[in-house]
Amino acid sequence: MSALVSLGALAALVVLGCVSGTGPRPADFSTERSFGGALELAASNARSPGSPPLPGAREAVVAALQGSGVRDIRELRPLTPAARGSASRHLLGVLPGRSSDLLVLLAGLDSVVGEAPKAQAAVTRVSGAALLLELARVFGGSDRPYTIWFVFLDDAATGDAPGAESFAAFLGESGRRERVRAVFHFADVAGPKVRIGRDLRSHGIYREVFFDAAITLGHSEQFPRGADLALPDGPHRALLERGMGQVVAIVNVAEPPDEAAGSPASEATARANLEAVGQVSIVAIDRIARDLERADRLGGGWRASENPPAGVAVGRRR
Repeated sequence: MSALVSLGALAALVVLGCVSGTGPRPADFSTERSFGGALELAASNARSPGSPPLPGAREAVVAALQGSGVRDIRELRPLTPAARGSASRHLLGVLPGRSSDLLVLLAGLDSVVGEAPKAQAAVTRVSGAALLLELARVFGGSDRPYTIWFVFLDDAATGDAPGAESFAAFLGESGRRERVRAVFHFADVAGPKVRIGRDLRSHGIYREVFFDAAITLGHSEQFPRGADLALPDGPHRALLERGMGQVVAIVNVAEPPDEAAGSPASEATARANLEAVGQVSIVAIDRIARDLERADRLGGGWRASENPPAGVAVGRRR
């Protein structure tokens, strides 16, 4: 067998579902805990543009991370000149794995300005952060091939916002960019209508693992495989524009429905959508991590974010 493995070999591992070890299960995801977290974050982080982050939301995030076994929690300040004058402060929680290489889970922490604290729009906006907290709890109780970073970006509304730019700069300036194996960005995953876009710019193999998992779990409504490729905005764009091709955007691209937001039916649908995205994410992230670990063993450290060198033979499973 060759000492190196190509993208095709990793794709074969993913499709065949070669997952080993004691990983998390979709049923480990708690919708009540996650949606309740979204309500709490929305209520405690409603603020005006440019104002300092409110302590309530940050304290809730820190407490939830600590309760999930995340002991290394840091605050990241903007590093880029354009962002140093902003009030942005980002939170980072670290779950160590067998390898110090990184899987980065990314979401915005800010709420919708001008909305009532518990309005559906505000809850939807912080749902990515609430999902990260639940994923930290799930992965905190399972075997982890790689170290996982849970990053909560302040002021993360768009790809060129100070939050996204300063975190991208932090990865480069801290020397950790080369340790990143995959980045997963989550946004607007608890609305009354959720359709995750097949982001054209995302890592193609990683993206399709999510859609494969959705089919297996019966969540194709939230992950429509036949949908056209999309180009959603968000913090992931700042990383893509810096040449980090191992990024996947799990972003809702659906237009809000016409029914009254906040109605019992609307909230029930939002909860079901959050559960679907959470369960799919558990399976997909775990599968990607374990297939990367297998590819590392077969390929001597080859990274899926790189193209294989010319002339390198493709390793085959026996």
